[in-house]
Amino acid sequence: RDRLVLCVRKKAKEDQVWPRISHEFLNLMFRLKEKKCSEKISGHPFTLRYEVKDKFHDIETCIPISEKIPAEGEGIIIRTIPKHKVYSTIVLGGYSKLESTFPKMEKYLQSNGHKLSLPTCEVYIVGPHESQDPDEYKTDLRYPAD
Repeated sequence: RDRLVLCVRKKAKEDQVWPRISHEFLNLMFRLKEKKCSEKISGHPFTLRYEVKDKFHDIETCIPISEKIPAEGEGIIIRTIPKHKVYSTIVLGGYSKLESTFPKMEKYLQSNGHKLSLPTCEVYIVGPHESQDPDEYKTDLRYPAD
């Protein structure tokens, strides 16, 4: 199904991707709380990763919402992400494991005749807000299906 999301898209230096993602999620959560709309969250937060150019990552931080809310401004927008098929794998453990999983998943998909496209998606099923132990984190890593 199509997903309505509150999101912000920014670029981050290679070594600042995780701090940027964390900062933007906190920003989005603050905006939801400020507008008294926290109950409108309708799914797990996620990040879309577009291209990497000159060591800068183009990332979009998203929180699914159930309906449009008055929370736009300062780079934060509401948009609909169209329904699409994906290839998916679950990554258990800290976010550093994601970086090593990307190339493995790319290799697997390419060796099975699939064309890689962007953006990739990381759905944070269990993260720092649910557990203080990174070993308990659970992330759904997705590539768009061809």
